[in-house]
Amino acid sequence: MSAGGPRPPAARERRRHARVPADLRVRVDVDGRTVEGRTLDISEGGVAMELLEAPLAATGLRIAIELGELGWAEIAGELRRSEPADRGVRLAARFAAAAARGGPAALRAFVDRQLSGHAGRP
Repeated sequence: MSAGGPRPPAARERRRHARVPADLRVRVDVDGRTVEGRTLDISEGGVAMELLEAPLAATGLRIAIELGELGWAEIAGELRRSEPADRGVRLAARFAAAAARGGPAALRAFVDRQLSGHAGRP
């Protein structure tokens, strides 16, 4: 918190895509090595996650996320940030523009469903 108090939401949130809290299984593949963990939040543009161990020093990631009844979405990502966490490491990744196996459509459907559930229906 700054000396002037908390910033308004518009000042804090600079992302292009809306994020939703999500506790989902995730697998990250880096150079043929797979590390498992859980997501913290997700959007159409990226994901914050906590992994049991840090992947090797690489920026290119292959991310598989279990989206409930929508199944697994596999998406190429780019490591944006990494920091120690209580159990392992916390990572932030941005999804690559070109993704495989229906990743973008599945993510969009998942995020839209979560947002409509959080906002309520008229």
